[in-house]
Amino acid sequence: MLPTGSLIKLFRERKNIKQKDFAKNLNITATYLSLIEKGKKEGSLSFYKNVAKGLNVPIWLLVWDDFELSEQPTKDDIKLKNKFDEIVPNLRDFMLKKILHDKNS
Repeated sequence: MLPTGSLIKLFRERKNIKQKDFAKNLNITATYLSLIEKGKKEGSLSFYKNVAKGLNVPIWLLVWDDFELSEQPTKDDIKLKNKFDEIVPNLRDFMLKKILHDKNS
């Protein structure tokens, strides 16, 4: 799996969006976006929502690997997380391939 920052960079480049232009659209500096893409900084949930919207991809595709349970999860939380952990990697791989294929078509 690719880290979130690498995915952002990959999708941004596949859409031929320059880093400085994308950063401007997100109301952040290109330096900050570069740090995110390199995995040296993490954004907030609202940041990732804006990124997903700007790249036209579902937010979970970007941030699923960073999802963590609370310190005292309920049994239902754990069941849900386990179920998603079974499904999401395959779905994410499928979506990545589809998005990258559609761009190359």
